[in-house]
Amino acid sequence: MSYEKIIETSIKKEMTLLGDPVALRQARKVEGLEVNDDGEITNLEGDGLELFEELVSSYEDVSGPVVDALIAKELNDVFGENLEGTELPERIEKNL
Repeated sequence: MSYEKIIETSIKKEMTLLGDPVALRQARKVEGLEVNDDGEITNLEGDGLELFEELVSSYEDVSGPVVDALIAKELNDVFGENLEGTELPERIEKNL
């Protein structure tokens, strides 16, 4: 599973929860990650796992630790068994 898909899915989920302006602002704070106004990744530079961890931390800043469970649930719903073998942050893994 590509980190680009994981990150994009997480951004789009947060857009539904936090609203587009807040979710996009938080995603755009992650250095190496560029997203358009639809939440689609336009550029990804760096280690995907590290960028995903930074993204989750950025969302936690505005919504608290519940974000770990919400993103984990969304990833499981969208990707299911396809996540097997993909390294994820421990904070997400424990909520799958």
